[in-house]
Amino acid sequence: MWRRVAARREEARALLSQLKCTTTSGLAGRLGISHSQAAYLLRVLEREGGVVKHKVGRAAVWCAAPVPQEELYILVNPCFKYAEEALKALLEGARGAVRTITPLDLIKAMERLHRRSCAAPLGRLYALAAARAWLMSRLDGAIIDVKRRETKAVQFIVDVRKARERLAAAAAAAAV
Repeated sequence: MWRRVAARREEARALLSQLKCTTTSGLAGRLGISHSQAAYLLRVLEREGGVVKHKVGRAAVWCAAPVPQEELYILVNPCFKYAEEALKALLEGARGAVRTITPLDLIKAMERLHRRSCAAPLGRLYALAAARAWLMSRLDGAIIDVKRRETKAVQFIVDVRKARERLAAAAAAAAV
């Protein structure tokens, strides 16, 4: 039994070095093991220092090495290269001082810019969790209120002027 665990641990380590990052479900699917077996392997690798656990919203992403938060979003979903531009487009469409933005709005705007589905490679739930976390970090200080609907979907009520200022400040900091 321990030989099988050791062999799977090495398979997981090799897979993570190849992929850079994955989720527990992603590892389970690729190795053909259960979710709980994959979670156990990842925890063992984390204790050994072989992987680093990152939180993206409520989701966990396991990486072979530490990854900066901005890069992590792009590793989780390549569409996040277009997130800033998508948010600007959503804010440009605002008619008043306040705009309601949902994580799904951001994903759809990124899909229009990327011209393909942004649910890949980790699935729609991870895309929504990442979009929610990205919006919360990017719009911190511009969010007036957060509402949850019956479907558990989140709506951010955003001060458009402050959000534009935050985006401009982030762009200026990135340029330096």
